[in-house]
Order: sequence, then structure tokens, then C-alpha cells
Amino acid sequence: MKKVMLILSVMLFLLTGCFPVISNNKSIKKESHSVSESEYRMGEPITTGDVELTVLAASIRTKLSDGSIFSYAPDEGNVFLVIDLKLKNIGNEPIRVDKSSFKLISGDMRFSRTSIFSSEALSYESLNPDSKTEKFIIFEISENIAENHDFQLIVEGDMFSDLGREKVIINLDSIKPVTDQHAVANDITTQPSGDTSQGTSGSTIPQTSGISQRMYKIGDIIVTKNIELTVLSSESYEEFRANNFFTYKPKAEGNVYLIINLAIKNIANEPIMLDNSSFSLTLGEKRFTSTTFFENDALSMDRLNPETLLEKYVAFNISQKIATDKDLRLVVEDAMFSEIGADNIIIELWK
Repeated sequence: MKKVMLILSVMLFLLTGCFPVISNNKSIKKESHSVSESEYRMGEPITTGDVELTVLAASIRTKLSDGSIFSYAPDEGNVFLVIDLKLKNIGNEPIRVDKSSFKLISGDMRFSRTSIFSSEALSYESLNPDSKTEKFIIFEISENIAENHDFQLIVEGDMFSDLGREKVIINLDSIKPVTDQHAVANDITTQPSGDTSQGTSGSTIPQTSGISQRMYKIGDIIVTKNIELTVLSSESYEEFRANNFFTYKPKAEGNVYLIINLAIKNIANEPIMLDNSSFSLTLGEKRFTSTTFFENDALSMDRLNPETLLEKYVAFNISQKIATDKDLRLVVEDAMFSEIGADNIIIELWK
């Protein structure tokens, strides 16, 4: 009997040794919460998700200035660490670029970002397909830490991965020493030349699954239940002067502003609300959202009374190559043109 019990004990020990259930469960749990980490250096293009990112430079600054009105200085004993970024949308849909995706670490220390009011600073903005932008992010840190520590920029979140499980680590190995200031470029420049012209009439009506899509040309008068719309002209500008005061220039190299001039009349019996988000551009599978200019002639959120005519423009910040493509289309959709939001108005922009 003792021999039998001994044999059973040995067999039980061998079986539990061969199948470590607790250890296996821990391994599965770790795998389900794993985060993919990739390390890069400054100047190295990083492609992940729908974004191509390059850290162009990093520098220590004691003052920030836009060259005119605004200037920023850190608290006593602190400096600004300014990181210059280049981002490109390599997907087919507009993406939201958010500064909260970027974090700075040094060993066990973590640093939060500093916000300033500048068009050059990365905040929360939309980037259209095939478009590039150069922005900077700022961290205010102590001068002692800046001089005696190595830093890494951490990029994570949905902007770089559909699952939000990808972490990009950039070693800031070439930080420039302290200088007096980092100039923030001003948007105000000069006025471009260019004229506008009116197109000719004509329309066709192709049908798709459940959504009415109607094709028009520049100059056609498009009548729906509540709106009478005409696209008067479309012009691309490397610099665009708005309302004879401000001039806007795209920050991304190779980009232009495509300005589309509209005439809109309310033919309904009630006031209607106009919104520039109802207008988008398409080129094949790529889709582009409009850019908002805060000035009187730009369409934004406008209320239009019955029998009232309004002339406004919508602007798109896109690459020069896309702006001149003959297959580029303006798409108008949403309940502004249909009570059930099922009408898509498509306008050819180039002959």
C-alpha cells in the first residue's frame, strides 16, 4: 500500500510540474495588456497608423516670441524645451492631431506640456490626406534638469494606432543649448494675385445605394427643398488675403488654400443654419475637410432668413497636387439640403 501511495504522489508531482496552470494564466494576461514599443532617433521618419512623424529639432529656450505682440518667458529657474515636429497624413481620411498624444520623460520623471497661443504650436487640429504640417510642442522644465538629464519624447494613443496600443519613443539626443528666444512665425504676409470666373450650366443624376447623388458643374443653379446653391468659382492660392486685412499662408510645404466661392439662397419659409462642415472635397477614396477662417466672408455658422441670398467662401488646406487634380470634387451633404440628410450634391471643380 505504501508503494502504491508513493507512486501516486510521484505521478501527481510530475503532472503538476508539466502543466503550470498559474504561470500560464499570468502569461496570457500579460499578452492581452501588452503595448508595442518602438525607439527612434531625431530626424528619423516614423510611419505608424495613418501618420508619418519626424522630430526635426529640440532646443532649450529662455524666451518665446512671435515677433510682434506676444512673448512668453518661463518662471524663474526654468527654461522651455521646444520640440519641432513634422507630421503628414498618409491615410485616406482627415485625422485629428492632438498635443495630448505627446509626453516627455527623463528616467522616472514625467513632464506635462505648456500651452501658448500661436498658430505654430501644436494644439488640436485636423490634417487632410496627403497634407503635411510643421508644429512645435513646449515643455517648461527646470534649468538644472535641462542641463543634466537625457530626455525621451513618448508618442502614444489612437493617432498612431487604431487600437491605441502602440507607443513610439524618440530619443532626444541632439538638444541645442540655451538661446534667447524661439521665433514664432506670423501668418500675416502679402496678397496674391488671381481672378475668379463663372462656369457654365449642366447636370447629370447618377444613383447609388439608397443615397441620391447629383452631379453638377461650376455655375449650375442647384435647387433642393430649402436651398438654392451655386458654386461661383474655385481658385488655389499659395497666400490668401481675407477681407483686405489678414493674409493666410499654409504652413505645410507644398500646400495651398483652395477657395471655393458660393452663392446660397434660402427658398424655404423658415430660417436655416449654414455650416461649412457640410462641404468636403473628395479625390478617389481620399476625403478632405474644410478650414475655418474667422472672418466675415468665410462660411462658418451662419443663419439665413427666407428669401435671403448670401455669398460666402469655403477654404481647404490641401497639397498643390491635389488642388489641381481634374478629378477633384466638392461634395455637399447633410440635412441643409435634405430633410432626411440623404442628398449628396457633387460639383466638378475643374473642366
